[in-house]
Amino acid sequence: MVNEPENIDDLLVKYLAGETSESENQQVVAWLELPENKKEFEKLKATWNMTAQADSLSDSDVDAAWKSVQKRMHKTQETAVRNISEAPGYVQPKVNWLLRIAAVMIPALIVSFLIWQYGKNDVKQIALSSGMGRIEQILPDGSVIYLAPNSSFEYPEKFDDDARNVKLKGEAFFEITKDAERPFTIALEGAEVRVLGTSFNIKAFSKAQTEVIVETGKVLLSGVNKVELEKGDKGKMDSSGTVSKSKSEETGYYSHKTQTFIFENTELTKVIEVLSSVYEAQITLENERIGNCRLTATFSEQDLDSVLEVIAATFNLSVQKEGETIQLNGHGCE
Repeated sequence: MVNEPENIDDLLVKYLAGETSESENQQVVAWLELPENKKEFEKLKATWNMTAQADSLSDSDVDAAWKSVQKRMHKTQETAVRNISEAPGYVQPKVNWLLRIAAVMIPALIVSFLIWQYGKNDVKQIALSSGMGRIEQILPDGSVIYLAPNSSFEYPEKFDDDARNVKLKGEAFFEITKDAERPFTIALEGAEVRVLGTSFNIKAFSKAQTEVIVETGKVLLSGVNKVELEKGDKGKMDSSGTVSKSKSEETGYYSHKTQTFIFENTELTKVIEVLSSVYEAQITLENERIGNCRLTATFSEQDLDSVLEVIAATFNLSVQKEGETIQLNGHGCE
């Protein structure tokens, strides 16, 4: 008959961890000669194998881990065991080895979670700055951004599984790839734009100068309040963070994408603002009355001089150049 070692629970855990000596190995082999012991060992081994992913902790002190767990459990366990063991017909179960495995397994799971969490938050951020030029950039999900001059944009090298979060300061036109499972969110100064799949233009050089014009689809513009914008809508936010909605009369905003300008009854003040941004030019008006004139015209891949010639001819204006400054002179419109 095989004598069972007093410390069999300790011995089995050490055996599975590969920390037993030659004499201890012999004790385990001898103990396994009994069928009931072998059956119990197979259960223990199956449980132990569930911790295979925790191999990085295999060098840790199993006994120390067990003692730590045992110390924390001692007071509760002492009372529970005493009460149960006093019951008639009670047989002491062999559960120590389960607790010992937990002592190794739980720290491993915690470490794995921390590594996963750190990796999740450690995604490389890519920053774009257009300076005086323009940038066209394809994002990790296939979306495209057309960054206007004097603007900056930041996005992750890889989007999360449940969200696509980016940051913008300045102006840009977006073509967002549709993905209902991962909303696309653009953080602005004091505002936020949230979309699923659409195309739109954002101008957000400051909190008080935030505008969103939607070309297709729907977007949600959030400040102090929230406004849903559809095709042809323009959302604006004032300095207090309040968002409002109106119909947009200007379509020249999309010129960052195609260098095609489509103006429909657009005030010349707004036309000049768009041309100045796209062509990186300093264009001024001689008086406010010129800004009141409304232009309906389409320009496609034309140079600035050609566009200004058409505008001047339409409203009987003259074009004056002084250094890097261009000025439109004339009587204007009432």
